[in-house]
Amino acid sequence: MTPYDETGRGTMPTAGACEVGRAAQERDPAFVTIDNATLMYPHLLTPTTFRGRGPEYYGCCLGVPKDDRATIDRLYAAVRVAIDRYVKFCNVNFGRPYRNDAAEDDEFVKLFPTTIHNGELEHPGDARYAPYILVNCKTYEPPNVVDANCQPITDPAAVQHGMMCRATVWFGVYTYQSKCGVKCTLTDVQILD
Repeated sequence: MTPYDETGRGTMPTAGACEVGRAAQERDPAFVTIDNATLMYPHLLTPTTFRGRGPEYYGCCLGVPKDDRATIDRLYAAVRVAIDRYVKFCNVNFGRPYRNDAAEDDEFVKLFPTTIHNGELEHPGDARYAPYILVNCKTYEPPNVVDANCQPITDPAAVQHGMMCRATVWFGVYTYQSKCGVKCTLTDVQILD
């Protein structure tokens, strides 16, 4: 049984997702398992909307400690993989000569807004966010949410802001009204508290 289908959606039960999360990342570098993150603004079991409008979605913000350089490097590597796949699939390079290594060009990568932000710059003067790199992620399908023993969580009160978690996210490029950016799709969350 594979944990993800071609669209990046989970196809296995939540208990099985815990064992194979890291294996999925090895097969597809656009998937990243964040082993130690602080869960912020979780909407994992009940959907929300943006300012009361638009489609309902599930999501959260994951706070990755700035001293976890290995995870941060994997996040940015996944962003580059997503951009590289988009450039090769759509054969676009935004007016630049087409190159196979477009995603290695830092100036080219900066053309794509991402959902990864520095907590210190995103919330200036707020010490609660300063030690984190913030990863905003969402999905339109309910993510797999399990506890530390890989048992499914169904009670929304059991998932709170500030809890420690492990999460698997997937990066891809979106286009909307002739604009491009890198999206972060939440697939699995394991609450560690």
